[in-house]
Amino acid sequence: MVAAGAGLAGLPSRADGKKPPIVLVHGAWHGAWAWTRLAPLLTAKGYSVSMPDLSGLGANFHRQAPEVGLHVYGQDVLNHLFFNDIRNAVVVGHSYGGCVLSEALSGDSDKRIAHAVYLDALIPTEGKALASYIPASVRQQFKKAAAAGKMIPPRPAKLWKRCEA
Repeated sequence: MVAAGAGLAGLPSRADGKKPPIVLVHGAWHGAWAWTRLAPLLTAKGYSVSMPDLSGLGANFHRQAPEVGLHVYGQDVLNHLFFNDIRNAVVVGHSYGGCVLSEALSGDSDKRIAHAVYLDALIPTEGKALASYIPASVRQQFKKAAAAGKMIPPRPAKLWKRCEA
């Protein structure tokens, strides 16, 4: 994702001459920590960068609940924009964050999102869900866990390899 910073850093300035704020939305089983190497690079280029943790994920993992899903994640992004008074934002969704970004766009009645960037992300089509894009074996595990009232635990840290510059 660090390489992505080079492309984002070329975004044009707004009409008022300021660079647009950038909001980085992590994917499933991630948290805002996924952006810790990219954010300083963008900040060094003069961008205001924020990285919300979605409900039940990252630093908010303790807030997992069966009713938390895509609709809540989309609202998390919109609430982040509203309560931090972020306007004309470039919102970047990575992986499952692309689904979250699409959900946020569909509810962005205040038009706070000026640009949507899908970075190696899922872009859902109408009538599709995350389950439509994952292997059947994984989908079956998710269904079994949901039927038993269990939450999907975060992936072990050893599965996440840090990219080295």
